[in-house]
Amino acid sequence: MKQTKLSKEIDRRELANKYSPFPVYCTELIEDLKLEDKMITKKDNYNNVPVISCKTCGSLHIKTVRFNNGTQDGVTTDYCVVCSNTEMEKLHIEEWEEKYEELHGESHLDSKEDDGS
Repeated sequence: MKQTKLSKEIDRRELANKYSPFPVYCTELIEDLKLEDKMITKKDNYNNVPVISCKTCGSLHIKTVRFNNGTQDGVTTDYCVVCSNTEMEKLHIEEWEEKYEELHGESHLDSKEDDGS
């Protein structure tokens, strides 16, 4: 069920329950439908989340390391697992796909590499 249809169905069931002397529709089911509606919304917005990639090789395989330096807070730094570079950039996923193709000459989905992960 699409999000708009699901939202309308939730509203319809809640309205029916509101104006009846007892719940016509299971309130637990309505709560489950609300959770599903939130999950669909998150999926729709997933591609709008920026990605952090290596400036040199374009890899998304980034790790964060913490150095304590004798203090409690310490210093954190990100590094690329593939090439060990510490220069990162934040890109939209579509920008990253274009950069990856430019660097490697193929789409990341067409890549035959198997890094074991």
